[in-house]
Amino acid sequence: MSALGFLGGVASHGQRKAGEKQTCGRRVDLTKCRVSVDAVGSDLQKSGKFEEDNGIDDDSQLSESRYLEKVLTARVYDVAIESALEDAPLLSGRVRNRILLKREDTQPVFSFKLRGAYNMMAKTPYNLIKNGVVAASAGNHAQGVALGAQTLGVPATIVMPSVTPAIKVEAVKRRGGTAILHGRNFDEAKAKAEEISKETGALYVPPFDHPEVIAGTLQVELFTSRDSAEAGDQD
Repeated sequence: MSALGFLGGVASHGQRKAGEKQTCGRRVDLTKCRVSVDAVGSDLQKSGKFEEDNGIDDDSQLSESRYLEKVLTARVYDVAIESALEDAPLLSGRVRNRILLKREDTQPVFSFKLRGAYNMMAKTPYNLIKNGVVAASAGNHAQGVALGAQTLGVPATIVMPSVTPAIKVEAVKRRGGTAILHGRNFDEAKAKAEEISKETGALYVPPFDHPEVIAGTLQVELFTSRDSAEAGDQD
């Protein structure tokens, strides 16, 4: 397991004790993990891989160490919970291997999409989101953006294809978002959302292709949960 892979998804918060993160009402002691945060940081410093922040957020130009920094400062746990990692015995039996399910359906919006969407909004300076946020989605990303905006106290506009089921439109409205039905598919809805962003100054929140969205990963949570499960098997 690589250090970067192990650390993907850690959220650091100043109000917590060093070496710990708050998740679902319990604390996880990072000093007991197989790879420590401090050790990785020290290795990167020795190798000269830490870089000055040049303000570039183009993912094609971000190095591994800059992505690691973004992951370590992600704010997903402002709104997300540490979801359970559960055995799937029937499926494991069918494939003759151990299958574990990460229960992201227990998140506030029943999906992992909240993590990246909220992290991007939370890491954006207020002057860039004071006019609100806008996104294009027919489902999970829409609800994540709506809940994230509600948490941050800014308006959210979600452009949804005209064929979007009413239940998903209502889910956005319940979380304080404004739903606009436009276009026959996602691409047409996205074009409308980008148009609204340019006209109103609202921040466009993409569903995946942005460094801060990617930094909202659940990867370290997956690995630490797996390690706990393996440790339990050995007891």
